Amino acid sequence: ADRASDNLTLQLDIPEVKECDGQLSTSSHNLDPFETAENSFDIQNTGNTEWTAQIQDHSSGFDVTGWVEFDSPKSKLLSESGFDSSHTFTFSVTPDDSVEADSQVEIRIRAASNQGIGCEQILTVRIGQVHDAELSLSTTVLSNVQPGDSGTVSITIENIGNGADTFSLTTIEIPDGWQS
Repeated sequence: ADRASDNLTLQLDIPEVKECDGQLSTSSHNLDPFETAENSFDIQNTGNTEWTAQIQDHSSGFDVTGWVEFDSPKSKLLSESGFDSSHTFTFSVTPDDSVEADSQVEIRIRAASNQGIGCEQILTVRIGQVHDAELSLSTTVLSNVQPGDSGTVSITIENIGNGADTFSLTTIEIPDGWQS
C-alpha cells in the first residue's frame, strides 16, 4: 500500500489587544458652577500586551472644555500582568456656568492607547443654579429737577445666572415727600 503524507505550515498572527477595565471612585457629582469635586479612575490592563494608557475626557452635546483637570502623570505604561498592570489617575471636576441649571452632563472618562479607547466610564455631573444679576441705571445723577416736577431713571436688570430666576426691587431710605 502506498502511504501518503502532506505538510502544511501555518503562520498565526495574534494582534496586540490594548484594553482595560476601568472604575471611577464615584460615578456622579452634584456641583454648583465653579464648585470643585475630586475623583479618580482606576484602570487594570486586560489586554495581551503592555501599553501606554493616556487619560482623556469627552462629552457629547456639551462643551466641557476646562471642566476636568487631570493630575500628572496623564499617561502610564501598563505591564501585561503584575503590579504595574494597573494605575489610578486622579482628577478634579469644576463645571462652569455655561450649562443650564438642573442639567445632567455626561462626561466620558477614558484610558486610550494608540489603537483607540481601552476602557471608559461615564461620570454624570448634575449642575446647580447660580443666582446672579447685573443691574444698570440709565443715569446716575438727576439734575435740575424742580420741586413739584419729576425725573425718571430707568433700571435694567439682566439675569446672568444659569437658570430662570425672579428678582424684586425695593427702595430704602427715601427722603420724606419723595416717591419711588
